[in-house]
Amino acid sequence: MALVKHPVYVRLFTSCVAIFWGSWIVIGIIIRFLSSPRKFLYAKEYTKLPDCAYESSLGRRGAVDIDTAVTNWGTLRIKYVSNEEQGKPLVLLLHGFPESWVVAVDMRGYGDSDKPQELENYALDYLVEDVPSLIRKLGYEKATVIGHDWGGVITWQFAAKYPEMCEKAIVLNAPHPSVHFKYLTGSIKQFLASWYMFYFLIPYLPEIVMRSNDFAMLAATLRGRKAGVKNRNNLTKEDLDVFKYSIATWEARVASHNYIRANFTYAATIPRGKITVPMLLLWGTEDLFLTKQIAEVSVSKAEKCKLVFIEGASHWVQQDKPEEVNQHIKTFLSS
Repeated sequence: MALVKHPVYVRLFTSCVAIFWGSWIVIGIIIRFLSSPRKFLYAKEYTKLPDCAYESSLGRRGAVDIDTAVTNWGTLRIKYVSNEEQGKPLVLLLHGFPESWVVAVDMRGYGDSDKPQELENYALDYLVEDVPSLIRKLGYEKATVIGHDWGGVITWQFAAKYPEMCEKAIVLNAPHPSVHFKYLTGSIKQFLASWYMFYFLIPYLPEIVMRSNDFAMLAATLRGRKAGVKNRNNLTKEDLDVFKYSIATWEARVASHNYIRANFTYAATIPRGKITVPMLLLWGTEDLFLTKQIAEVSVSKAEKCKLVFIEGASHWVQQDKPEEVNQHIKTFLSS
C-alpha cells in the first residue's frame, strides 16, 4: 500500500507550530530543572507489569501474530485480554493514547505488542489494517468494534473501509479523521486544544520530557485536575503504574508519539460516501482536548450514528461515567 504525504505547505505549517510549542516546553523544562534538579531527573524503573493488570476478573491474556501493513518487521505480534464465551459475537476494544485496555487489544506500539520504529507504520492507512487481520486471526468474520481516542479514529476508518466486517461501531471521544484535521486548522478553539499534537511532532524532546519526574506529564494527563479523569476512584495510582509501564522504554514512547507524527505526515485515504454501519458516538462534555462541535460534525459522516453527550465526563469518559457509558453501549448493542 502506497502512502500519500500531506502537501508541503501543510507539513511546513505544522512544523512551525511544533517549534513554537516546543520552545515553550523547553522554557518550562529549564525552569523545572533549575527549581528541583533531583525531582526532575527522578526515574523510577517500570520493568514489570503491575500486579493489578493480572487480576483474573479482567480476563485471559493472549497473543496473535498477524500479517498486516508494516515495513521492515514481518508479522506483527498483538497482545490482548479476552473475556470470551464460545459462540458469542466478537467485540473488540481499541484504546487510545496513552492507554493499553469481549477482547481488549494492546495496539501496535503499546503494552507488550510489537513496536516497529519506522514512522510510516503508524499511518492510519496501515493502522486500520490491523483490525480485519486480528478479527480473522481470532477466528471470526466480523466484529463489533469499540474505540476510544486513537482507537476511536481507527474505528471510524474501519467502519468506513470494511463495513462487511463491522457489525456495529461505538466510538468514545474520538472524531472522524477528516473532521478532526479540518477543525484543527479551521477552529481556533480546537487548534489551541490540540497544542500537544504539534508538540509531539518534535523529535526526541517529547520522549525525554515524558520520562522526567517519574512520568509527571502522563500523570497530569490522566489524573490531573484539568485534563485528567474526574472520578479518581476509577483510575488509581496502581492503574497509572500500568500506563507508565506501557511507555517505560524509549521505543514505546517513540511508537506512541508516532501515531501523531505519522498522521501529520501521511494523508489518510478516507473512503467516499457516508458510513453505512450503525454507529454510536459517546462524548464526555468536559473533554479538554476535543470540542463538542467536532463531535456534532462527525455524526454527519455516517448514515446511522447516534450522538450521546455524557455530562460532566472528561476525555476519559469510560473511567468517569462507567455505568452510564456501559448502559448506552448495552442498549445500542441490543437494538
